[in-house]
Parts: sequence; structure tokens; C-alpha cells
Amino acid sequence: MLWLGAYLVISLLAGIFLFYGFPSLVIKKKSPALNPKISIIIPARNEENNLPVLLASLKDQSLSPFEIIVVNDNSTDGTARIAKENGAHVIYSAPLPDGWLGKPWGCYQGAQQAKGDIFIFLDADTFLAPDGLERIMANYDGSGVISIFPYHRIKKPYEAFSAIFNLMQLAGMYCLSLSGKRQSKGLFGPCLVISRGDYYRTGGHVAVKDRVLEHYSMGAILIKYNIPIALFRGKGVLNVRMYPEGFSSLINGWRKSFTLGADETHPLNMTIATTWISGLIAATVYFMVSLFNGNNMDICSGGFIYLICGLQLFIHLRRIGTFPAWSALFYPAVLIFFLSLFAFAAFSSNKPVEWKGRRIN
Repeated sequence: MLWLGAYLVISLLAGIFLFYGFPSLVIKKKSPALNPKISIIIPARNEENNLPVLLASLKDQSLSPFEIIVVNDNSTDGTARIAKENGAHVIYSAPLPDGWLGKPWGCYQGAQQAKGDIFIFLDADTFLAPDGLERIMANYDGSGVISIFPYHRIKKPYEAFSAIFNLMQLAGMYCLSLSGKRQSKGLFGPCLVISRGDYYRTGGHVAVKDRVLEHYSMGAILIKYNIPIALFRGKGVLNVRMYPEGFSSLINGWRKSFTLGADETHPLNMTIATTWISGLIAATVYFMVSLFNGNNMDICSGGFIYLICGLQLFIHLRRIGTFPAWSALFYPAVLIFFLSLFAFAAFSSNKPVEWKGRRIN
């Protein structure tokens, strides 16, 4: 049993090593006279339920953007109307050209018409804290790129099944080394802050026009151009509510992106993540076996180990979202969902996914 205890300790340490030290945006003061013109660019396809929240949050900012652009990507709902009612400049997307995917095409069209010095690309399901834009710009000196991992606001129980996916998404964005040094590997999809000059110098979304995970690919391009990337957790600054449309949208959303994301993950990150997840599985199996055996000492030790694993998971999750306590206490449920969907996505990777009314290969 000593070997099991040793492995579980290694697993818990792997979880700490994987997620520790991920920075948040610090509060800084900067003279308003130094603030450049900020263009907010929002690609939107059938986002009538999400847009009001984002646009309302942009109205309430302590630092006002120069312009807000919503690129209406052939929506069949009230996306364009809602954007106009909330004061945004609406661009009606041209038909999707051959070789382009919807989000890069929408972002590129928005950038083409933006007049600001700084471009901030936001997903329509995000929303900012009242001083969010001010805090972002206080950490940005006009060069390099900032990308933010939004704080996940959970409203319905099924949304908590994104738990392990969110953590793996966070862990996969760095190249880790055994020394603990972290090097940014890519960008987070929901939020990108970049100067006009750097955007066009690197090709912008033209360079990633056919990529499902355009943010990973764009990050690699920025690194080639020696443009520094700063990644932050969004708690207190930028929020998101993922897949509010229902459980099926959650499944399709993660299926669309996660196996591709795994392909991009650094081998050391993948090894550490696998060690951590296998430790969670081992703790669950040990506890279940002890319950069946009926040995009180084994039940107590198994229960203690299980609770320690759940507590560590809860700490990690609360740093990235309002995940309910049950998602950590009954973590085997979210873990089984993660492993099942990951396996399904991997084995069906040659089949297209239906997303926002389009089929994506």
C-alpha cells in the first residue's frame, strides 16, 4: 500500500506544479492621458442571448473604449438588432470565403474597419467587471500581447461539467520545464489584446484563417516574431458563461476544440496532467474498494485520500470559476465525463461537428 500512497502524493504534487503561479491582472494606476484609442471587436453569430450582457458591461466601464464593433456573422436571430440598440457599430459579414472559418473571418473584418490603436477581440459570451478594461490597459504598455482566461460563471448544474476541460485548457497554454519556468505557448480564444501594428505585422487573422483553434496558431506566429505574450487569469476582470444554450452545446463545443488542443499541448505538460488525473482515478478506486471490503481502517484512509483530492480540485476550480462544491466532492462524475468525451472526440475526429449552424471538420 506504500506504493499507492507514494503515487498519490506524486499526483497531488503534479496538480500543484501544473496549476500554480498562474498570474492575475494586478491593479495599477496609469494616467488617462496615456490611454490609446481602444477598438473592441466582437465576432458574433446567433448571440442574441449573450450580447446584451457583454455590451451592458462595456457601457459601464470606468475606462470607455473608443469604439465597439460587432461583426454580425449571418445571424438568424436578433444579434444585429441588439447590437445596434446597445450602441455598437454593426458590420454585416460578407459571405465566408473558401479556406476561411467563421471566427477568424469575423475578427479580420472587424479589424479592417477598426480605427483604434489597440484591438481587443472579445468573444460574445464574455463580460467585463466595471473596471475590467481599465485594469487590462493598466497592465499593457502598447507592445506585446495580453490574453486572458475568463473567470467561468456557472449558473446551471450541467455547466459544471466543463470543470476538467477548463483546467486542462489552462494547463496546456504553457511550455513547462522541470525547473518550473513557464513559457507562453499560445493565446486564450475569448480575449486578445494587441496593437494595430503588431496585428498587421504578423498577418493577423489572415495567417490563421483556416484554424479551428486560431488562438493557438496565432500564439505560435507571435512567438516567431519575438512578440512577448502575457497570459492572465480573468478573476475580477473578465468573466464568461460557457454554453448557456444547453448540455448538447457544451458537448459539441468541447468536442470541437479539445482533441486539437491536446495535440498542441507540450509533452511535459501532458505527462504531468496524466499523472494528476490518474491519481484522481486511483484515489477513487481505492476508496470504492475499501467500502466494498468493509475494513474500517481502509475506509478511513481511503475516504481521507479521496477528500484531499477533492479539496485540491476545489481550490483549483475556484481560482478559475464559480464551480459548485459538488463538482469537486463528486469529482468522479466530471472526470468520467471528461474522459468519455475526450475519447469520443479522439475516435470521431474525422467526422464534422455542427457548431453555430455550420459544419466544422
